[in-house]
Amino acid sequence: MKKGRISNTARQLDAVEMNVGSVLPDAIKTTFRSLSPKAVDSTISGSGPVIPEPDVLSRHAADDTGLVVADLCADIERSLMARHLSDIVTSGATTLTALNAAISVVGLGPGNSDYLTPRAAQLIKACDVLIGSPRQLACFPAFRGEKRPLDASLPSLAAWLSAHQWQSVVVLASGDPMLYGIGDFLSRHLPAGSLCIVPGISAAQYLFSRLGWSMNDVYLTSSHGRRPDFEFLLRHSKVAMMTDRIIGPYEIAREIMTRNLRRTLVIGENLSYPDERIHILPPEEVARNYAMNVVVILDER
Repeated sequence: MKKGRISNTARQLDAVEMNVGSVLPDAIKTTFRSLSPKAVDSTISGSGPVIPEPDVLSRHAADDTGLVVADLCADIERSLMARHLSDIVTSGATTLTALNAAISVVGLGPGNSDYLTPRAAQLIKACDVLIGSPRQLACFPAFRGEKRPLDASLPSLAAWLSAHQWQSVVVLASGDPMLYGIGDFLSRHLPAGSLCIVPGISAAQYLFSRLGWSMNDVYLTSSHGRRPDFEFLLRHSKVAMMTDRIIGPYEIAREIMTRNLRRTLVIGENLSYPDERIHILPPEEVARNYAMNVVVILDER
């Protein structure tokens, strides 16, 4: 952890809860308080795995909640979320997202409104406030309620939604909200019962359908706000990547050529729109600029 870290376990647990986006079950807190301060520091900072003391392992191995301390590892968020789910299943508690709630996160699909699900269209038509990017909001010129531009800060959006649960609100999401979408963030920062998430057709699904290819063995990822691990990705025979302006088809092609690999790239531009274009190219022929796109990387050996 950084200099001046707080070693007090209770305050560290608060920090973990904030990172995970939910309140941790008492069983998890008890477990962490049983660990040595050094182990807790190591876990929260992500610097290494937690090594539970033997008596802790024996004390919790048969815990009724199904929490097994030995499973705690460096990836604290994933580990604690898994244990939180285990606790939910064992206790019978209900924290699933709601089928009907004041706040809905709605998948728009690949873009063209023809691919909007009937449930999504129904919620959009009936809501008081519609939240989305300017391009998304422009897709609904007939909407008569309040249109609110999407906050640049997602925590600010979550705070606004928490304060307006008395209104019927729809947050628009490109593709599917839970596939590298805004639904993931909001589901971790709002009470589950206050949120309805409506799936949509992702751009990757649409592209594979247009190609007539199976998605059974595809590795799905995104370059939005992140630097992909190309060493890892290029070990897969089939990868679908949602791209952004920083890492798009040209940058992906450069990474492939730098490694002297033979791959085929499928670039789907403006998918589902009238100006849709789908290119199937070797890396050497990939242009520098493309419109909004999804890229499939194929190893056809």
